[in-house]
Amino acid sequence: MAATSQQQLLEETAEWFVRVQERPLSAREQQAFHHWQARSPAHRAAWQRVENLLARLDSVPAGLAMPALDRPVDEERRALLTRMAILVLAVPVSGAVVWQLSEQNFLRSDLYTGKGERKTQQLADGSTLWLNASSAATLNISDTTRAVHLLEGELTVQVMRASQPLLLSTAEGFCKVYENALIAIRLANKVTCVDVLEGQAYVQLAARATPVDLQSGQSLRFSATDILEQSPVNPAHSSWRFGMLVADSMRLADVVAGLQGYRRGRIDVQPELADLLISGSFPLDDLNKTFQMLADTYQLRISEHWLGYRVMIAADV
Repeated sequence: MAATSQQQLLEETAEWFVRVQERPLSAREQQAFHHWQARSPAHRAAWQRVENLLARLDSVPAGLAMPALDRPVDEERRALLTRMAILVLAVPVSGAVVWQLSEQNFLRSDLYTGKGERKTQQLADGSTLWLNASSAATLNISDTTRAVHLLEGELTVQVMRASQPLLLSTAEGFCKVYENALIAIRLANKVTCVDVLEGQAYVQLAARATPVDLQSGQSLRFSATDILEQSPVNPAHSSWRFGMLVADSMRLADVVAGLQGYRRGRIDVQPELADLLISGSFPLDDLNKTFQMLADTYQLRISEHWLGYRVMIAADV
């Protein structure tokens, strides 16, 4: 379903949600409502999600759940109901599948972060691990094993010297570190990127026998079967540890991807602006300021929709 159609379906479903909660539907409205549900499987699926929400509300003690729904109709209540519908409906079916996979990763993980959250973890072997927002990892640190498996997102590890190497892995392969080193790993769309900020590392692809020796300052992008790129490290990629997104001629689409983990909801870019090159240092913990900086510097119009759930970046014309 196209983005415009998704938005229209969301808005229509939210409107029906509000109307059903406000008062009993008239016979004519009921007929229109049934026709609306019959328009497509997507319409029926959207309303099923509303019914699931209502069922959850019904299971909450009346004294807690119903006062907000039982108040007389006013603009505040209508806004509340619309926001509830958006929270339930705004993720399309394909996004829901991704969310379920993400939820599984969080359930499997020993260490995880939510939107806008970063964590620093001291490991049992003395190493330090930084986990970026919307990330998850499993830890296996003992007298005989030193292993960190990244399930989602990105992390950086300051590795301590020990008798056995630290293994940093993803589904696409693993990185073996013997000496003191500072290693960053990012995971997206079944592609892993390893940055050796300090020290040395050996990268082994899941489906290849020959390891790759990486020295300080080198970066490797790879899938389970192929080396996609070997290049110098871009230090800006690790600036999230300090609460900043540093862009040096970075595509606007990539800037937005870096900001997405720090905001609930969606950030969309007008397609013709995706390749606009952005430079600057932007705070991750104050996205309103970041949006204002982008708007002022690059003549962009940044607007909120769906009660703030969606941010749209377009040309200011």
